[in-house]
Amino acid sequence: MADETMINGEIYDDPELEITGDDASETSGLNQKVDGLKQENDEIARKNREYKQSIEELKDSVKVLRDGNVELKNKVDEAESENKALGAVAARAAELEAEVARLQHDLVSTMSDLQDSTLELSDLKRGLMGMKDREKEKDVKLEALQKERNLLVSKVENLEGVESSIRDELERKGKYILDLRKEVDDLESAVGRMKTLETLKNDLEKTVAKMKVEIGDLESRVDEKEELINEFIMKERAKSLRVLMFPWLAHGHISPYLELAKRLAARNFIIYLCSSPANLSSIKNKIGQKLASKIQLVELHLPVLPGLPVSHHTTNGLPPHLMPTLKKALEMSAPEFSCILRAIRPDLLIYDFLQPWAPLAAAAIKIPAVEFITSSAIMTAFMFHFFKTPDVDFPFPAIFYRDYEVVHRSKLLESSEDEEVKEIAFQGIERSSGIVLVKGFEEFEGRYIDYLSKLLGKKVVPVGSLVPDPSLETDESSEILDWLDLKGKKSTIFVSFGSEYFLKKDDMNELAHGLELSKVNFIWVVRFPKGQKIDLEESLPKGFLERVRGRGLVVEGWAPQTKILGHMNIGGFVSHCGCSSIIEGMHFGVPIIAMPMHLDQPINARLIEELGIGSEVMRDKSGRLDRATVAEVIQKVVADKAGESIRKKAGDLSQKMRKKGDAEVDDVVHEFVKICSKGKRMFH
Repeated sequence: MADETMINGEIYDDPELEITGDDASETSGLNQKVDGLKQENDEIARKNREYKQSIEELKDSVKVLRDGNVELKNKVDEAESENKALGAVAARAAELEAEVARLQHDLVSTMSDLQDSTLELSDLKRGLMGMKDREKEKDVKLEALQKERNLLVSKVENLEGVESSIRDELERKGKYILDLRKEVDDLESAVGRMKTLETLKNDLEKTVAKMKVEIGDLESRVDEKEELINEFIMKERAKSLRVLMFPWLAHGHISPYLELAKRLAARNFIIYLCSSPANLSSIKNKIGQKLASKIQLVELHLPVLPGLPVSHHTTNGLPPHLMPTLKKALEMSAPEFSCILRAIRPDLLIYDFLQPWAPLAAAAIKIPAVEFITSSAIMTAFMFHFFKTPDVDFPFPAIFYRDYEVVHRSKLLESSEDEEVKEIAFQGIERSSGIVLVKGFEEFEGRYIDYLSKLLGKKVVPVGSLVPDPSLETDESSEILDWLDLKGKKSTIFVSFGSEYFLKKDDMNELAHGLELSKVNFIWVVRFPKGQKIDLEESLPKGFLERVRGRGLVVEGWAPQTKILGHMNIGGFVSHCGCSSIIEGMHFGVPIIAMPMHLDQPINARLIEELGIGSEVMRDKSGRLDRATVAEVIQKVVADKAGESIRKKAGDLSQKMRKKGDAEVDDVVHEFVKICSKGKRMFH
């Protein structure tokens, strides 16, 4: 066979071509390279065969998943049928309640049409004596009524029957009071006609005045008795209810769940709070001895995944890139959670936004479930609006994302186009038994709560502020509070961005310079992700700690937020506008310097400005903080005359919130009692 020669990339057959010694050496080298390339080509072909085999295996896996998806959709259809049946029962109950209201209205109308005949002057004295006798009889009857109520309560088996009979008796007493009022009015008219009997008139007026006081006392006593009866009935109904609470693994979720648990336990509920050991260890000392017997912490052990040790089974300090791994670990713990449900057998499950599989586990053993969303009603309404109508503007113009926040809005819109995300969100709502709980107040979020209810097709029940009791904070904070005690009233600001957001280098630098320029005292809590060794002083501008020494205190890791916000020397709160943080600021009447960072925080910041209880630090067009702007807003909110209105409104709102207390929780208890009663009737 003729030798082959490569010239300019082409192969030539030339039998007469003579190869010299140097050329032969070069040709041998080229042959070796060709052999090497052939081996590489064979290796690539082998890998291609392996890849094809892997692709076939993946196709088989996809087929299995599709088959499983069909089965899941069938289960969802069954759940929807059950929900429709529940809707029919709820509609019938509403009709009965409307009928009762109409009958009560007819009764009041009939009573108002009754006319008593006027008393003759000759019978006036006899009437007065008779009224005194009836007053004595009235006291006897009230005493007999109390004894009769106590006897009925001890014997009755149906609390609803007790409530009905007592309310009927109260209505009869109310009619009796109206009759007394009519008699008093008639007496006053008669006294007015007795111009020639001045002495008798004076006596009668004194008697009438005394009777009015007695009637007022009687009405007050009746109202007090009715409140006591209602409280007694509610406690009797609730005292045997056992509730399992299952929040997402974030401190911003576990904290409101714990605070709701405390308020339910104070109303005789038995609470089981389920989470990972990493989260439970941070709250076990915040329950208090008084409620310790009614709140039990239940450990849920998540699988240990690569890069996610047990200590990272919480979002507190979790590096952001591990968040998807944590969510996966929680989903993988579903079988263990089902075992916990079966072991406890609670009357009700309260679950979080990211666990739509939890109510399915409860339904499998005939336990009703209610979703508790720890975000504000305004943010939840904003999110579900775009889930349903992504191309339609939010109907409240004051609530929006600024141009430099468009990245956060884009993430929301991306999630609204993600069918899996939407499915999780709506599954959680659909599987909630009749109501959905949100954190907040009807007073300042009323229209957003109403709109959210319209979007979800379910009653939305606010649970109130759920602000932690500052007295249960640990004693590690004494040094911080001692420092704060030395400052002037309302002279200091508190700076904190929550447990899950970490400031970027540029933001931290501008914030530090802004605090320095403001000349205002401050406590600044700085946090870094777990596992990252970052020196605090090196992360701040050079010489910063020395320049602010005395008027600025920088704390790494943790500080007792509620104790600090409740201190009389705090005059402002630089906040990222997380839901829990802004509500705590409202509760203590501290004006908010809003510095939203991501996700729902810009929406919460708009609400702060709409309520007039804070002012936002605006960024430039590129979204960068400016130190001068930071200092200017701090000065305005804390000290300048321009901020007087903000400070006053913050104080007024705090007074309203404190006056109302935990009234919303009573509504929640009422809803829970109805759900559990209905659930028992359905499942039995």
